Amino acid sequence: MHLIKKISAAVISGSLIIGSLAPVAFADVTITDNGNNSTNTSTILITQVTTLTQTNTSIFTNDLDLSGRTGNNTASNNTGADVTIDTGNVTNTHDITNTGGGNSATITKTPPDPGSIVISDNGNGSSNGSTYTNPDTTTATQGNTCIKTNTVKKKGRTGRNRARNNTGGTVDVTTGNVNNTGSTTNTCNSNTLTIP
Repeated sequence: MHLIKKISAAVISGSLIIGSLAPVAFADVTITDNGNNSTNTSTILITQVTTLTQTNTSIFTNDLDLSGRTGNNTASNNTGADVTIDTGNVTNTHDITNTGGGNSATITKTPPDPGSIVISDNGNGSSNGSTYTNPDTTTATQGNTCIKTNTVKKKGRTGRNRARNNTGGTVDVTTGNVNNTGSTTNTCNSNTLTIP
């Protein structure tokens, strides 16, 4: 019995960190002109492995110390004149904005091209076959760490004005206000993963 086997097969293993896996063309598989009662098989195994790892760490440390003082004026021992003390206001304000980084990934994969599989003109009673397997594994890991420390101190003082022993006129003492305002905004990391 004359036996001829023409078999071509391909095995590939691919690795993708992030992005797109282009289609791959493999060798054609041809099973032809084999003898009677022969057994002829081919196997195509194409393995796609995609691994994505992203990490992000943001550390915010804000230490703010604001203070203001007004007043502490003295107008004493005046005779025959009006006395006026008018101290201004104390205003402490702050605006802190912290924005952490983020992870963004899009994984796009195209199924591989196994090529052509041709089985023809084999002998009587022969057993012919071809198998194609494409295991596809995607593993994506995204991690974020956000540490925030905010310390804001504000102090204001006004007043402590003195007007003593004044005669022959009016005495007018006006003390300003203390205003402490502000905002602190911390925005931590975010993750976006797209697998079409």
